[in-house]
Amino acid sequence: MPITSPQPQQHLFQLVVQPIIKSTVGQRESSGKTLNEFVVNGPTIEVIINKLWEKFGGRVKGQAVKRDGELSIITPSVTKRNKVMQFK
Repeated sequence: MPITSPQPQQHLFQLVVQPIIKSTVGQRESSGKTLNEFVVNGPTIEVIINKLWEKFGGRVKGQAVKRDGELSIITPSVTKRNKVMQFK
């Protein structure tokens, strides 16, 4: 009977975040609304960040952008999350 070696385990990373929701960009973290800790797992940081966006992206009201000298608000997509989500 052939001996089979076990499958190599896929590295799994875990990130524990304590989200702080701010009303404005200029608002300090200390005056934002602190949510419960959220634990997320994944094989890469990209997967983990996508899961964070899935969980909290709906809380992002919009992103101010300037086009042709005019300010407007757009709904950011997952590809623009680095502009509206910060990690410290």
